[in-house]
Amino acid sequence: MAEIKSFLVFKRSFSYIKKYKMLLILDIFFSIAATLCEITFPKLLKYTADLVVDAIKKGLSIPFNTIISNASIFFFLAILEVIGIYYMNYIGHLTGAKIETDMRQDLFKHLQTLNLDYFSNTKIGQLLSRFTHDLSKITEFMHHFPEQIIICFLKFTLCTIFMLTINFYIGLVIIVFAPFMFITCRYYNIKLRKAYQNNAIQLGELNSQVENSLLGVHITKSFANEKYEEEKFEVENKKTYQTKLSMYLNLGRLNGSMRFFVLLAYFLVATVGLFQLINKNIKVTSYLTCFMYADMLLKQIIACLHVLEKYQEGHTPLIRFFEIIDTKPTIKGVLTSSSSKEIKGKIEFKNAYFKYEEKDNFVLSNLNFSIDEGENVALIGISGAGKTTICSLIQRFYDLTSGEILIDDVNIKNIPLNELHKAVGVVEQNVYLFPGTIYENILYGNIKATEKEVIKAAKDAGLEEFIESLPNKFQTNIGERGIRLSGGQKQRISIARMFLKNPKILILDEATSSLDFKTEKIIKNSLKNLSVGKTTITITHKISTIKKANKIFILKDGAITDSGTHEDLIKNSDVYKNFYENNV
Repeated sequence: MAEIKSFLVFKRSFSYIKKYKMLLILDIFFSIAATLCEITFPKLLKYTADLVVDAIKKGLSIPFNTIISNASIFFFLAILEVIGIYYMNYIGHLTGAKIETDMRQDLFKHLQTLNLDYFSNTKIGQLLSRFTHDLSKITEFMHHFPEQIIICFLKFTLCTIFMLTINFYIGLVIIVFAPFMFITCRYYNIKLRKAYQNNAIQLGELNSQVENSLLGVHITKSFANEKYEEEKFEVENKKTYQTKLSMYLNLGRLNGSMRFFVLLAYFLVATVGLFQLINKNIKVTSYLTCFMYADMLLKQIIACLHVLEKYQEGHTPLIRFFEIIDTKPTIKGVLTSSSSKEIKGKIEFKNAYFKYEEKDNFVLSNLNFSIDEGENVALIGISGAGKTTICSLIQRFYDLTSGEILIDDVNIKNIPLNELHKAVGVVEQNVYLFPGTIYENILYGNIKATEKEVIKAAKDAGLEEFIESLPNKFQTNIGERGIRLSGGQKQRISIARMFLKNPKILILDEATSSLDFKTEKIIKNSLKNLSVGKTTITITHKISTIKKANKIFILKDGAITDSGTHEDLIKNSDVYKNFYENNV
């Protein structure tokens, strides 16, 4: 089963090589040229040496003209071989770099199509490992493998033929030894494949550990848990060492076994050759030529072992690469909308049931409610009631288990995902900012916006005074994830980004929690301006915000238990009255 999988994986990988077939042909051409030149040298030396020896034996003058002529040919072939090796290495690595670039681009492009559930279940460190470690191993193998297979075939075939024609018994030694070498190679390659696979997986785990520790370094330091992080890293680091130990142990056994066979082959070639010399079945020049071919052939077998090592290093990453490429989005959007109208913002949940995994309990159960276009509603309920889940479902980050969600009376499954995501904007409590400048982070809301529009968005979000106080103004670098900014400043950049996006549906998920009074007041004013003319869903525990909503939905155990205005609910809902009293 594994062999079939390996074959299919390599078959698929040639789709990347095909694009650069002319470079590959050139690479193979120079490989063949360099190999043929190398194989010709012993023959040329033997021919020249035989002429000299025969001339001396017969008492004739040494054929200097022929020696000079052959030396010229030797020199010419040497130059050709050097040129061949140069271009073989240059073109081969260039092809590898191009393939790596294409594969990395395809991998990143495909990841953009996958849904949130994939990233929820996959460690980012594992994905980063695919982009760095895995792809470098894949391309190193892919550009070396074709040329080395051809070189190996040429050298093994031609050297064996030449040796057999010069002396059958010396040639026979290599023919007998080759199968033993390849069988041993095969045995250790199976072990190496598993070892490389374990190492690749563990490197991903190590990357995840490093990434999480570095991203949370401020938390680590605030709790004085540096020692704890060191201990966690030490565990993963030792596991990585163990996988490498297994790798190198099998690699050492393979190389040691091969070296044993090579030395034994040298010994037998030398011994058989000496017996042939003693029995006068071979000339000294022929014996030396056979030894040169044997040396060339055995060195090539060692070179093939290195290629097979690259094969093992490249095989597992290739499988891991195609595993991601073959992962299909669980949520597929339509290409064109069933309605030509622009999204207005009316939302309706009909008989909605949802759970994240098949084995989980339902997060939402028979949920039914509607929000009119331009209406400002509040969602309240205890933690885990399903508030944030509802917001994720509106954006179609997940699909309902059953039931339907309508926007403007159209099932969201019939709205292209790109259109849906443009129409819905979310301001969350935990703001994510990209490394770069304030300007770049605001511009992310609409990358086609003009500079004037970015400045206006910043002003609308209450950022003008803060930005003007900075030496580099909009071009101030905010650091990794905005580490140089306060929570309020990050929140305002997020709101400025949303002003540029200008969505029809606005979701405010605890957008003003954990802020000081002054900052909260500024942000609330910005959010008020932002929500004008938009369907707004607010998730919050702040009574001052809830009271201003046109309608309040009380969520419990994944269903709406009560709804109405603040005044209605105070009169008629014990749940709301209890909530109100606990949060005033």
